[in-house]
Amino acid sequence: MRPLLYSFILSLFLSILLSRIPSQPPLLVEKARVHMEVWEDGEVAVEETLTFLVNGSYRGIYRDLPKGARLKGIDGCEHTRMEGNRIYCYFVPGEVPHDFKNYKRTVNIRYANRVPIYRLDHHYQVFLKFWGEEWEIPVRELVGSWDVPGEVSRVYPHPPTSCSQNSCTWKNLDAGEFAEARILLSSFKGEARRIEGGEREVETLEAGVPLYYAVRGVWKEVKRVLPPFLFFLPLISFIFIYWEYGREPEVKKYHWYREIPSRLLPGQVSKLMNLGDDPKGEGYSGDLLYMVLRGYLEYRDGKFYAKKEPKERELKEIYRFILE
Repeated sequence: MRPLLYSFILSLFLSILLSRIPSQPPLLVEKARVHMEVWEDGEVAVEETLTFLVNGSYRGIYRDLPKGARLKGIDGCEHTRMEGNRIYCYFVPGEVPHDFKNYKRTVNIRYANRVPIYRLDHHYQVFLKFWGEEWEIPVRELVGSWDVPGEVSRVYPHPPTSCSQNSCTWKNLDAGEFAEARILLSSFKGEARRIEGGEREVETLEAGVPLYYAVRGVWKEVKRVLPPFLFFLPLISFIFIYWEYGREPEVKKYHWYREIPSRLLPGQVSKLMNLGDDPKGEGYSGDLLYMVLRGYLEYRDGKFYAKKEPKERELKEIYRFILE
């Protein structure tokens, strides 16, 4: 009974502990679409369309523009305010936060920036950053797309994900996690700064994912699988503890087989087959037939007659009983 009580207490403790783990952050980006149009001189026109999912008390959100970026416009806010490179987008008027529940708000931000374009021996490359430390909230889905002044030959996304020639899609990014794409161009309309070393840098990327990114990807998968496992952990613990310590011990039945000794008398065989009980009728009949065949008794006219007394003790009792 005690193991059953212990397992119940452990399951209750784990349930209370896990119930305090939030299943969803109060503020996240449900879907983000970031499009970048790159010009020959490295100028980039960026348009971000973000759908926020809000649960909690908020006035709005803020976003830090990349260094050197110039804001072109912002839509979807009640009113905005900018301090340095930080944009404040308010969902409600006034200074009092509002309690939101499953509230969605789509915001469109447009700004201009510059990106470096490098020239290798046979390729050109451009780095595009779609998400990073400027956003301190997680995002469920991010679609990054681009228009570049050249023909795209390869795309190397970070973190690794599925990409086409003009877009990449990332799922479940953590707050502040980077989402970037290194794009190789087979041709480029414009001037680009040359990188010494040529193709060696490209070959390094093609060799595989760097260790830091690989470990980070594994940890991200662990964090994705861990909450469902922790949810069922109390039940699994209860079943395991009860199975190991709470059940009544099972009495195992063993079957024993052996050959019957050939020198035993029929009555002894009958007793052996009946697991030690006294011989049944077939045992006595077998002993009588045995004594007739051995010449101890003679059977005629429906009666038994003595011929010689058997030496076996078990047969002497039957022998004397028959002749009385």
